[in-house]
Amino acid sequence: MRAEQRRSTAGFPVKEKATYEEAARQLFGEALTRDLRNAKFHSIYKSDTSWFERCYHALLAVEHDYIQALVDGIASQSIPGSLVEFGIFQGAWINRLYEMTERAGISDREILGFDSFQGLSKPHPDFDTSFWKEGMYAAPKAQVEANVNAEQRPRIKLVEGFFSDSLVAAPATGLG
Repeated sequence: MRAEQRRSTAGFPVKEKATYEEAARQLFGEALTRDLRNAKFHSIYKSDTSWFERCYHALLAVEHDYIQALVDGIASQSIPGSLVEFGIFQGAWINRLYEMTERAGISDREILGFDSFQGLSKPHPDFDTSFWKEGMYAAPKAQVEANVNAEQRPRIKLVEGFFSDSLVAAPATGLG
């Protein structure tokens, strides 16, 4: 029996109920690792050069274009639901998601940002590398609210708490 096909939000066919590894193999022709704990941005250019800076911005532009394509796919396929970001730091991507949804014509979508606003929790001794530090990426909620212009953008909702607490309560439990 043939597995049912569905389209990913980027428009590529993916088997229904495919695992991450299966979906990656179908989309990219090879399995992609899920363990990115030891992955680091690498370039042949020294980090203090304009060449490194150009590489960084080129990769950021590709990431931006990819996320816009996903948002456009959500709009064109009329996929319902809120957009959610986990770990929002200072809110840069929340701003981008807001702008992307405006461009895609889905300006009625709620955008939720889940964050502790205290930075990372204590790293797990077995599963986290020494790179991660407790409190890393902390940004005060009031500052993030100002950064994302939350007062003038009521569809942006910032949800405070560590994931172990915030994802088992409203509004997370009400998401589809």
